[in-house]
Amino acid sequence: MRLIYTLLILVALLLAPLPQARAYTLQYTSTTAATQIHWPTTTVTVALSTSLSNPPPFVHATGAQVVLAARRALSRWSLASNIQFNVTTSANQDAVADGVSLITIADTGNNRLLFNTGLRPGRARVVFDPSTGSITEADLAINPNVTRLDQFGNEVSSFFSTDGTFDSYDLESTFTHEIGHMLGLEHSGEVAATMQPRQGVNGTYNLPNFTTRTLASDDVAGIRAIYGPRNGTGSIAGRVTYNNSGGAATFGAHVFAEDATTGRVVAGNVAVASGAYSIDALPPGQYRVVVEQLDEPVRGDQIGSNGGGYPSSALASAAPFLTTEAGTFTVSADSTTPLDMSVPGGNPALNPTF
Repeated sequence: MRLIYTLLILVALLLAPLPQARAYTLQYTSTTAATQIHWPTTTVTVALSTSLSNPPPFVHATGAQVVLAARRALSRWSLASNIQFNVTTSANQDAVADGVSLITIADTGNNRLLFNTGLRPGRARVVFDPSTGSITEADLAINPNVTRLDQFGNEVSSFFSTDGTFDSYDLESTFTHEIGHMLGLEHSGEVAATMQPRQGVNGTYNLPNFTTRTLASDDVAGIRAIYGPRNGTGSIAGRVTYNNSGGAATFGAHVFAEDATTGRVVAGNVAVASGAYSIDALPPGQYRVVVEQLDEPVRGDQIGSNGGGYPSSALASAAPFLTTEAGTFTVSADSTTPLDMSVPGGNPALNPTF
C-alpha cells in the first residue's frame, strides 16, 4: 500500500554498512536488501493537510474527527518506539514530491494517480536517498475512489468513517497502516498485524473493524527494530535454505516466533533473497519457531512492491516448501540466538486460505 519514489541526492555520502535483515518486514532500497530505508533522526515533521478539517464526501466524519484519527494514528507509533512526530498544518492538498511530508484526504488528480484499484484504501509514497536509505519525505493519501467487495464478490463503491459504520473503511486504521509505511515498514506476513496487507470493511461478522487501529506485538517489534528502544530484548536470526536443492536460499520464507507457553505469535520476519532473516526486539523467554510459505492467508506477492528487498514478482514465483517447526529456543536479553533452518520442498497437503 505504498509507492516508493527514489530521490537521488547529489552530494558525497558514505555508503551505509551492510545491515542484516531485521525483525518484521522492512523496506530496502534495492532487491539486494543491503540498505534499509529509514528516517535519519527519530524526530519526524509531518504536516496535516487542511483537507482533514474539511472532509470530502467519501469521508463520513467531521473535520475534528478526522484530525483526531490522524493524531491518534501517529501516536500509536510514537508510543511504541523512539519516534516522535512534530505535527504541523499545511494548505497543501497533493501527496507529491514537494519537500513536505503530508497526510491528506483531498480528492485531487494527483492523489487519484496514486491508486490503480479502488480496493486499496490508502497509499504512502516515500522519497529516500538510495545510497544511504535515508528518508527525506513521506506522504500519505487515501483513495477518493475507494471500493469494497459485496457478499457476491462484486466490487462496489465504499467510503471512510470513524464510527464503525458498516460497509465503510475505518479511517484511523488506514492512517495507522500507511504511517507504518511512511516510517519504513513493509507489509507483514502476520494476519493479526496492523501492517498485514489487507484492510477489511466495518461490518464483517457484524463487527466494527477497529482492531487495526492499534499495533500488534509484531508491529511493535518492527518499529523498534528500526528506531528502538531495544534494550533488554533479544533476537533470533539465521538463514533459511531448501534441503533438496543444494542448499539454495529460501527467498520469501515467513519465519515467526510463538510464545512457547501461550502459543501467541509475537513477531515474524520474511527472509530476503539470500535467505537471511532476523526477528528482533523479542522479550526474553522461550519461543517456538516455525517457518512457512506465504501462500495464504497472506500471499508472498502482497508483501512488497516491484522494487526494494521484496519484489512481488519474485515472491510470487518462489519455489514451494512445507511448513517446518524448528523447535523451541531461548531468547536472552541483549543477545542473538542463531538459528539456521532447512526446509523440504513441496506443496502442503492442507492450506487454509482467507
